Amino acid sequence: MIGHYGIENMVGRAEMRDLATKVATAERLGNRVFREIGAEVDRTQPGLSADRRAREMIAMMAERNMHNSIVRRVIDGVRKFLNRLGVLRGDTADAEIAGMLRDAQAYMREQGRPSIAERPASAFSRRGAEGDATADGLSRFIDQAMSDNRLTSTHPFAAVSPEVATAAAEHGLDLGSMKHAIDASAIRHIWKQHSNEAKETARGNLPITRDDLEHIPDVVSSPDKIVLGEKNKIGRDLVIYLKRLPDGTTMYLEEVRTGRGELATQSMRKYPPTTHVDSIIENLRHIRPTARLREAGPIVVDMQGNDNNVKFSRAGAARGPVPMVEHEPTVTERIRDMWRNPESTKDAARTLLSEGAAAPQPKWLEDATTALFDYRNPIEQVIRRTGNTAAGRDFRNTMRTFEAATQKTLHDFESSRVDPMLGVLRDAWKNDFEKLPWYKEHGYRQFLQDVGTIGNLVKHGRERNAEIARKTEGKDLAGSGATNEEIAAFEQHFRKSTPGLIEFYEGLYRDHLKPMLDYRDQTLRDAGLLTLDMESGRPKYDWYLPLYGDPGEVDDGGSLPVGGGASLKSPKDKQAMGRSGTLADNPLQNVLVAADSAIRNAGMQQFKKDFVRFVKDAPGAKAMMSAKVNEAPNFEIFEKYVDKDGIVKQRVKPNAAMSPDAIVLREGDKTTIVHVGNRSVMDALKGVNRAQIDGLLGLPMKATRVLSRVYTSWNPMFPLMNKLRDVQSMASLVMADAPTADKLGAVRRMLANNATFMSQWRVKPGSEYHHWLERFEELGGATQYTDLFNDDIMKNIENEFGKLAGVNAQYKAKAAAQKVGDFVDRVNEHMEMTSRVSLFKALVESGVPERDAVLYAKNTMNFETKGKLGQQLGALYTFAGPALFDARRMSQALRTPRGAAMMLAQFALMYGMYGALKAMGGQDDDGVDRLNKVPLSQSGRFLTMIDPSDPDGRGFKFPVGFGFQRIALTLAASLHRYADGIDDTGTFLSNVLKDGLLSNFSPVEPTDIDPSKDLSQWAMQQFAPSVAKPLLQLALNQTGQGNPIHKPDEWTGNKLHFQQAWPQTSGLFRGLAKQLYDNTGIDVYPETLQFLMRSYGGGGALDAIKAIDAVGEKADVDKYLTDMPMVRSFGSGPVPQDMTLFRQNSTDIDRLVNERKYAEQEGKLDQFDAANPGVEQRAALMKAANGEIKTLYKERQEALADEDPAQRQQRALEVNRRIRAAQMHANRAYKEAMEGAG
Repeated sequence: MIGHYGIENMVGRAEMRDLATKVATAERLGNRVFREIGAEVDRTQPGLSADRRAREMIAMMAERNMHNSIVRRVIDGVRKFLNRLGVLRGDTADAEIAGMLRDAQAYMREQGRPSIAERPASAFSRRGAEGDATADGLSRFIDQAMSDNRLTSTHPFAAVSPEVATAAAEHGLDLGSMKHAIDASAIRHIWKQHSNEAKETARGNLPITRDDLEHIPDVVSSPDKIVLGEKNKIGRDLVIYLKRLPDGTTMYLEEVRTGRGELATQSMRKYPPTTHVDSIIENLRHIRPTARLREAGPIVVDMQGNDNNVKFSRAGAARGPVPMVEHEPTVTERIRDMWRNPESTKDAARTLLSEGAAAPQPKWLEDATTALFDYRNPIEQVIRRTGNTAAGRDFRNTMRTFEAATQKTLHDFESSRVDPMLGVLRDAWKNDFEKLPWYKEHGYRQFLQDVGTIGNLVKHGRERNAEIARKTEGKDLAGSGATNEEIAAFEQHFRKSTPGLIEFYEGLYRDHLKPMLDYRDQTLRDAGLLTLDMESGRPKYDWYLPLYGDPGEVDDGGSLPVGGGASLKSPKDKQAMGRSGTLADNPLQNVLVAADSAIRNAGMQQFKKDFVRFVKDAPGAKAMMSAKVNEAPNFEIFEKYVDKDGIVKQRVKPNAAMSPDAIVLREGDKTTIVHVGNRSVMDALKGVNRAQIDGLLGLPMKATRVLSRVYTSWNPMFPLMNKLRDVQSMASLVMADAPTADKLGAVRRMLANNATFMSQWRVKPGSEYHHWLERFEELGGATQYTDLFNDDIMKNIENEFGKLAGVNAQYKAKAAAQKVGDFVDRVNEHMEMTSRVSLFKALVESGVPERDAVLYAKNTMNFETKGKLGQQLGALYTFAGPALFDARRMSQALRTPRGAAMMLAQFALMYGMYGALKAMGGQDDDGVDRLNKVPLSQSGRFLTMIDPSDPDGRGFKFPVGFGFQRIALTLAASLHRYADGIDDTGTFLSNVLKDGLLSNFSPVEPTDIDPSKDLSQWAMQQFAPSVAKPLLQLALNQTGQGNPIHKPDEWTGNKLHFQQAWPQTSGLFRGLAKQLYDNTGIDVYPETLQFLMRSYGGGGALDAIKAIDAVGEKADVDKYLTDMPMVRSFGSGPVPQDMTLFRQNSTDIDRLVNERKYAEQEGKLDQFDAANPGVEQRAALMKAANGEIKTLYKERQEALADEDPAQRQQRALEVNRRIRAAQMHANRAYKEAMEGAG
């Protein structure tokens, strides 16, 4: 811990390098304190290089605990380092850390090592009797050795430490009177052989750097381990040192030169930080394969000891420097520890698997959860590990809801203040200004620009010029960006070209802009962010507009910008005009950005308050986060200054010891500053551990979002289907882990509330639903995404104005589309929010506190929390957010006894219901239950009832809830199919893993392809990104159930594809394919167009197709539920399983026939027949079946030639039924033949 070397090892080289640069810069710019320290270093250690000198200044300031930002960062780094080692317990003040550094210096002086401030050898002096033993002298010698090949001398730099001498003596090696020395020839050898990055990387090592050479004294003075008992090629004894440093582990070899009394450099290597010291020692067998190493292994001495519980004592300083970093155990070591101490492992597993969301997570699970599901998870784990205290619970509630509550305020501000202002602008444009020659020529954007120019210059410019001129003593006469003469010319133009516009702006400012600025001030005032001193320092402007939107009027250094739609990110102005320091383009933008900034900063206040309270009230949390709390009066932290707009503002003093990452809370005349040393917690607070989706992932992200919206907003049945699933899912979660004893009563109230609120879709003020919805949103239960308050606010204003005013055909079309979209969004939102608000109200009525109730209701499906990896998956898969959160929520619920019992109860229920539905559907002609022929992707997600009277297996389906119900039904269906002999063991296990687990605990959708039969096809379809998956399926000509999309090319040969449609393909797509060929020559199957429309058009497109068919070619044909628009979502179509199985059997037997022919050619027919009995019989069965089916295909072609649509459809349907019957019987015969053969 002595000198800058010790400090550098603790805070890290990169940090030390950065600090040294800042110190040198500050001294050069005239900082008095730094100049005094520099002079003292020059006096005690003349001749140091600039870099060494700056580092010595840092060490001296740290020992003296001087109050500046440099020392603050050093002390924080040392504290974090010692905390990781377990040397410190609880909170440790800065003065104590500095005292430890001084005590370490005092101890080393007692051992013969000088202090930093005592004499020139203090930079890194081990022994100054021979040679220049300072670090600078060592550096000069290394320079000479590397530049002069003739130099062969050595450079002694330190005495062998007593610890190393004692350890060597115990093994028969006397080093007590020797010195460490750098050998010039060895330095050149090291640099030539081990500094090349490419060569060392190929060896699995790191290249030796110049810094590594200069850190040799640190390696020999405080090694982690030494290896003794070895000799080099000429018989001299070797001492091998191993030391872990932040950037890797160094191995340094010295040979014992008894005659000269030196331990001289022999060689040096460096290994990656992930390489364990033990593996390096093991590699010595290969690096230096001496006989003793091969036979007995190296003699290793641990120089750091094994007592991890020793507390750092200032009275008795540690006898040796502390290790650089704690050892990260390997997987093997972890398993070994678990084996040796099974009780602690059992206790940890018992806690994790029984306490659900209240249980602290092991490190590996915490990292995975943070990356996938919840970027705030490191904070959540601190709350759990400190006992879920009241302060921790309050902070959790605030952390999870404050952004949404802020978005609610922004949404209300937009609807109550911004929308009326835009309406006034629209009316003025339409009624007064649109037909003026000036705007006929230049358009509506010039109108908005002119409104801005009048506000910025004509009305406010002169008074700002006067104020700036007064404060600059007449040096700046254009503080607004234009002189008074230029402003007069602008005004003359407007009065001539746009009569009445100046008067219109005056009314706009009085009725809208000024009230918005007053709202901004009141918001900041209520949050304690706008003080009386700040207000009293303002110039008395009559037409004041904020500069640049004024996003940082209160620059407290403690903002926490986080990503995402609900983020409290720092607003940025993107439309600056004119010279630096002038206004942005438009006062509309300035005012809105100012209000946006105020609302966000005010919303952040409660987050900061609860965080500070949590840190203060929970000492354990403070220690876990390596947090330091300082409180001071405002005047010690902030200073006033006059900004370019003449307004008096406040900023952090340059000499305030405040990290840029500090959390700063201002309350009244007091400021609290929290420094968080735990990087993962700090990243979670700031949200920087969320991915910024750009680059390659940015390409599919937009397409994936559009596709998600198509599947939801443009699917008229999605709101209802999702509502049904949500209600079931919520009821199960409440029964599993709701924070109320009356769980059944809460479910009953929730269902009743849903029934009441569903009809109140207008959300009239004063209605019961409106009251509870407002309260739910105010507490942060829902997030309203406001499109207006994105980065480029002025562009958004122009778009909104264009649509409102209908300035051209494009904007009129946008406005019409927006009305439809708004209606669909409103329906979707109502369906979703009634579920959440119903649960919120039910929990409150069950005695749950409002804040707890709103968080529980929000967390039934909260997909705002995705981590970095979750964000990236969201760029690839539709609905990744809901899927990931549902996976996490289910994992939490299942890890409680009640949740596990709920899962068992749901499984028993679903198993019984599946059995009943199976019996109701009856059996097919081949003796197989019809329900078992429904693909698992449907039967595991819908309760499916087959109509026993329908020859094609049609029926009805009802969606089950996410989570419990979906998992239970999937497992029940899989078990029934296995018990009934439909699926073999491999298929059963595949169904459980891919449908029961993978599709319910990941964002990928299920596919019915069996991985136990065709792993590659399954993997391609299962994991293909959502946007690309339909294209992949077209390329494979295979749906997710394994069926062909269109007729295989080998069937159609050279025939035109657009003429080769399936009989059931809609005439609409037959006509489109023909028209495409006629107009462009592009020949595609009609099913290709139909598949693309269904895949990328979603349910809405499918409903439109059904509606067209219903009034077209199927007008006079018997219709089934699946043929009707909208309600088709509740219909189950014809069973495709017989055709799929028949195709699979045909493919399998063809392969076996070819393999048998090859075996016959090779003379191995007997062996093949023994391993695959009955191949000839099965081949004959399939050949006969295929012959029958080909005949039926010809009949179907004749049926399709019928000119009467109804007759044509009916005849084709009857032939299809005969084809399915043939396939069904062939499948049954094939199975019986296999069973009989073997």
